[in-house]
Amino acid sequence: MKNKIFFRTILIVVVLVIVMISMHFYNFLNISEISFTDDWSEDFKIGETNDDDFKLSSLEDNILNLNIEKPNKFNFNIIDKKGEVKDSGTTEISNFEYKNVNQSYLIKDKYIYLYKNNVYMSTFDGDKFLEPIKIIENVNYLTVRMIDENIIITTSNDEKVLAYKFQNEELENIFEKENDRNIKSAYYSPEDNLLISVEDKGRDRELLTLFNEKKNENIVLVDINKYTGYSIKDINIDNLEDRLVVTYLKRLNKDGSKDYQINNIRIDKDTLDFESTKYYLDNYDIYNLESDIETYVVNNEIHIIGSGENSRNQYSSDKNDIFDMTLKKNGEVKNVEFISTTDEYSNQIEIVKFNGNKYVVFNDVVYDSDDLRIFSDSEEMMAKEGITREDYLSAGLKSVVIPFISIMYTVIRGLMIIFVMALPLGIFYFTYFNKGYSKDSIKIAVMIGIYIIANIIVFKFIYFTQGNEIYYPNFFFSNFYRLLGPLAMNIISGLATFIFYKESKKKGMELSFIAYPTFFIIIDVFLNNILYVPFLTIFRLFGF
Repeated sequence: MKNKIFFRTILIVVVLVIVMISMHFYNFLNISEISFTDDWSEDFKIGETNDDDFKLSSLEDNILNLNIEKPNKFNFNIIDKKGEVKDSGTTEISNFEYKNVNQSYLIKDKYIYLYKNNVYMSTFDGDKFLEPIKIIENVNYLTVRMIDENIIITTSNDEKVLAYKFQNEELENIFEKENDRNIKSAYYSPEDNLLISVEDKGRDRELLTLFNEKKNENIVLVDINKYTGYSIKDINIDNLEDRLVVTYLKRLNKDGSKDYQINNIRIDKDTLDFESTKYYLDNYDIYNLESDIETYVVNNEIHIIGSGENSRNQYSSDKNDIFDMTLKKNGEVKNVEFISTTDEYSNQIEIVKFNGNKYVVFNDVVYDSDDLRIFSDSEEMMAKEGITREDYLSAGLKSVVIPFISIMYTVIRGLMIIFVMALPLGIFYFTYFNKGYSKDSIKIAVMIGIYIIANIIVFKFIYFTQGNEIYYPNFFFSNFYRLLGPLAMNIISGLATFIFYKESKKKGMELSFIAYPTFFIIIDVFLNNILYVPFLTIFRLFGF
């Protein structure tokens, strides 16, 4: 039995497969290194989660990442400035049920949330979250912002709109007005005595308004006709010297589908005059905007971080990455760049400024759980750039499955080539082979020759007209390669066939002449599929 095992044949096939897999392994590593920015670090995985919500805040010399898991688990990570998890833990708390929490915020070590019309606060105590305490009653809507090291809480119910300053563990009421305009969510700016709010005007209208406390004056910033399907979502407020900037999403909900548009309003703090701009992201090669944006200010410029499809990244087709859009003071777009390039669908963004740097945590949608990933503009995380252990593992796993995928394609494409070979083979069989005129060596040469010609005929159709050849290396498209590439593979397959032929003779095995051209065709089609299929199916099979 041992004498019938073709060790040398098996060895040469395995070596050829390993060489080609290694090429794809190298390609996968290069894909993981793709970057569209020099201003941010690569993104690094900090954990896996089935959690339903996550938050981010600065905490002394570290970052606090809170992941909420149904119904009442607080899973936390303490992350250092290198983006590495130093500690983690879980706390189960009372007076919390995720499905009944309408709004929630993590500000420094305080988790503030609205639960059954009351506002609660749970404090992180170094290794756990403390039991929450009720701080405000009778609340319908809640917003929380950090302004000048003070936590500003704005609430509304059917009767009043109130704002509080939380400082030194004490809650101080700093604003109050009658809710005579049906205000829902509201944002109070104490340094300017201005209130930004969303007003619900029934079935037909929704307003975004500015209330000037000093003059007791209401100014309508946005007036939306609900019958058009539009509504206001995800409001972000920032200060730019003499201006208050409101950035929000305008959502179109029509025929069961949702579409989002970024809008920006710049309000002069002295005159309260304002200018508005809406951004058509397809002008910047961004599509499929997600429902979550975050903003931050650098050098008196607004930055908008969001999730959108990057049409410039051929390896993330139909999948969103995280982008950073910079606006000038006048609202014009200064720059747009993608700052993450994972091979999964990226969304749900949280950003925190910490030690003069910015850290972004986002969600990567994977199979049975989601990945939490982080990147930053800090020197410490920029220094971590390069191919990581995770990159090697991911590239290795993708490479290992290539031979098995190629076997399936070998059957399909082999049948296509045999179909092309059928007519000339039939002619040779009835006019030459069937007469007993030729030696086996001539029959083998003729069959292999017919295959080589058939392969050249169908080669372009099989490997260069499938719609995904954009993933090929550039040299694949040269006329020189298209002519010599198939022939070079034929020579390699011929070498393997020659070793198979010599080994069978050495073992004294009398095989039919058909065995050798059959072996040649199978090996050639198999090796071609190992070479080309991973490029052609890179998006569908590997998630790019």
